[in-house]
Amino acid sequence: MKRYVIGIIASFLSEDLVRNQQERQVATPWGEATVILGEVEGKPVAAVQRYGPEIRIASSWVNYRANIWALKKMGVKYMIAMNALGSINPEITPGSITLPHDFLDFTKGRPLSFFEKESCWVRVDMTDAFCSQLRKKIMASAASLQIPLIDHAVFACSEGPRFESAAEVKMYQMLGADLVGTPVVPEIILAREAGMCYSSIAAIMNLGCGMVESVAHDDMTKYYRSCGAQEKVEKIVRETIRTFVDDRTCRCAGAALEGVAGRFPAWYLEETEP
Repeated sequence: MKRYVIGIIASFLSEDLVRNQQERQVATPWGEATVILGEVEGKPVAAVQRYGPEIRIASSWVNYRANIWALKKMGVKYMIAMNALGSINPEITPGSITLPHDFLDFTKGRPLSFFEKESCWVRVDMTDAFCSQLRKKIMASAASLQIPLIDHAVFACSEGPRFESAAEVKMYQMLGADLVGTPVVPEIILAREAGMCYSSIAAIMNLGCGMVESVAHDDMTKYYRSCGAQEKVEKIVRETIRTFVDDRTCRCAGAALEGVAGRFPAWYLEETEP
């Protein structure tokens, strides 16, 4: 079977980014996931639309385990998440492109591991939360395109789907967060359990609640479409994939093996690199 080393997770996948798109239903222990197979700059890519083809599924109810494991079954080793987030740092303004380096998890009801109700449990090391080697590839691509990229930012993931309260935004700021939103978690954790390198490149759509008079989804969407940030993100992703070399020496691939207590289930061993 053809292996797709690079994976993309996004809200929307344009034909300008992923060419020759074909859908495939991939069976996983958590149900089927729809994977879009295609090409970016002539290289094979497997992608998932996080919220479904019509963006109808809120972050709280995404089948994250099926999505990530489906990409794992297609051979993905490197995962680039394309996101739109809010900023709670006044110095990171709407329209900016960011590459977070760490995260805070304030989700409440999402499954955070593949190994719930299994014959083992796994404690993966999240010191290098967003894989630094993959981040460096993205940073180099942005630099070559002369697109400004903020590469040091902490992302706070809230449960949603509502916006954060002004008090919550203040709390996140006090804890050192720069960005806020509802994607990324648990994708980043599941990717580490699956032995994948994970990085998120995000366009900033708005300032957080309490920093402006009000926050409205429609206003954010209109701004996002008009400010050109999405086009910049896609350019960086295209360049990253065009120049991509599979040369990782990070610890992402073996993170689960280093943190397992008990025995891995058969479905995990079938897809894990020796």
